[in-house]
Amino acid sequence: MKLISFAFLLLISLSSDALVRIEPVNPIEGQNVQLYYADCEPPFSNIYTGELFYLNQNGNTIQFVGFYTFPPPICNVIEEQYYDLGTYTEGNYQIEIYLLSADFPSPVDLINITPNEVISFGVTAPVSVPIASSFGLIIMAFLIFPLAFNFIRSIKK
Repeated sequence: MKLISFAFLLLISLSSDALVRIEPVNPIEGQNVQLYYADCEPPFSNIYTGELFYLNQNGNTIQFVGFYTFPPPICNVIEEQYYDLGTYTEGNYQIEIYLLSADFPSPVDLINITPNEVISFGVTAPVSVPIASSFGLIIMAFLIFPLAFNFIRSIKK
């Protein structure tokens, strides 16, 4: 029974790599994109470089490498932490998430390593609402002029 419970806890602990998400889900250009992860895997600085994570962008592909201790602790999915990835211009992006041990040699060569998770997301441009169109100005004039005349008449009385 102890072996089964240990295997179950180990499975939960190892499957915690998949507990990653992008927030906001549909970011707008200029808005900060954050990579949330479950609190079960606190980052650990790389032994060789001292950095907590490594971020590389090649076109629309973003490579994120997080360094962690091994074995990963038992996961608590209630609390979350996040990495701030910055802002991106309009377009479709794909983020490859690599979770490596803190004693992984640096510099990181990702050619022969399979990412733990791949997330695709799109960044849209801010919606512009044309308020100075001729139709809009005519409608505003029909609303403002009667109110202005009514206000002036009420002051004269």
